[in-house]
Amino acid sequence: MNFFILWDIRNFTDRRAYNISFFLCTEAA
Repeated sequence: MNFFILWDIRNFTDRRAYNISFFLCTEAA
């Protein structure tokens, strides 16, 4: 979970990467 949060912060500027990471985070949850 923390991994996805940190990954989102690192790629926050990339909207596509943020959406993908958010999707994966919700799927993992």
